[in-house]
Amino acid sequence: MHLVVHAGTHKTASTYFQHVLVLNERQLAERGIYTRPDAKMTGNHGTAWMTLLEDYRHVAAHVQEAARMNLKAALLSSEDFETLIFDPRRARLVEESAREAGATSIEWAFCLRAPGAYFSSLAAQLSKMAFVDYVGALGTALRDGRVRVFREARRYPLYWDFCFDYERHLSAFAAAVAGKVSFHDFDDREPFPAHRIIANLGVDPRSLEIPGSASRNQRLEPKVAEDNRVAVLSGILEAAGVSGSAVASFGDYMRVPAELQDEAAAALDRRFGDGLRRLLTRI
Repeated sequence: MHLVVHAGTHKTASTYFQHVLVLNERQLAERGIYTRPDAKMTGNHGTAWMTLLEDYRHVAAHVQEAARMNLKAALLSSEDFETLIFDPRRARLVEESAREAGATSIEWAFCLRAPGAYFSSLAAQLSKMAFVDYVGALGTALRDGRVRVFREARRYPLYWDFCFDYERHLSAFAAAVAGKVSFHDFDDREPFPAHRIIANLGVDPRSLEIPGSASRNQRLEPKVAEDNRVAVLSGILEAAGVSGSAVASFGDYMRVPAELQDEAAAALDRRFGDGLRRLLTRI
């Protein structure tokens, strides 16, 4: 049995892709593909989070269930598997657990978009979920080709890792794991991004029922994201007893004008865009 781990990346319509899987779970099973999400979720996010805690039982349980159903393939989908790009040891343990549970081959599938657009969309998304210093994150992304963002204690995932230098980091990941690594172009989005993951399993994506626009995780408006960043930082400062005038001044630091955000996106594309295009030629 073939296991495909759809590992995002984030902000490549992975939520929409997961809604496609949920909506067509029975139809895909009839065609030999297991796509069951984790309990009360649209994707396999809990499974991904547990791998970061070195608990691979959920991966094994999905593979075992697909084998019990006598299906030819299992497809697990969560953008939170993206963090494993930078932790190939755990990725290899995922593979080991899957093989022991009955998988005979393993594929890691990544959907990739222009790094500048990724950063812009990601910064807006994270503004409502965690503290993110936009300028600091930009500098780290340009310098290292990756960004790590921490969440509040006692919540999962404890952190996320995001990849922008695809060629460097994904090439290293591909060399470190045993399974095949495949790349999918976010701009190849008809009938939906990453549709070729399903096509490669022998199912015509155009034959599937397509969710409505409500299934998309739409990007926040820039002003909303900006206000979110200011509010999060203000809350941290106020809890530390910082004066109101200082809180307001620090809040101004979090307001990045739209034209500077455009410059940031362009800089990321200049830095890493060629590497993305080279990777996509491997499709």
